[in-house]
Amino acid sequence: RVVHISDVHIDRMYTVGAEANCTKSICCREFDDSPAVPTVPAGPNGNVRCDSPVTLADLMLAEIERLRPGFSIFTWD
Repeated sequence: RVVHISDVHIDRMYTVGAEANCTKSICCREFDDSPAVPTVPAGPNGNVRCDSPVTLADLMLAEIERLRPGFSIFTWD
């Protein structure tokens, strides 16, 4: 088995429930001007408009460990 992981972007400031549809360069974080009720709340395992939360990376690594690959390939931007 081979695992190929590509273009991983982890956001340590990712906040579940924060606005995922914002006008900033990165969303899914709490900002001083964040709306009280987000129109698109960030989910617990990420959002397509945001970098990945640490929890998603942890789940990915746990699954890779479960698969016990012969080797892994990490590629980036």
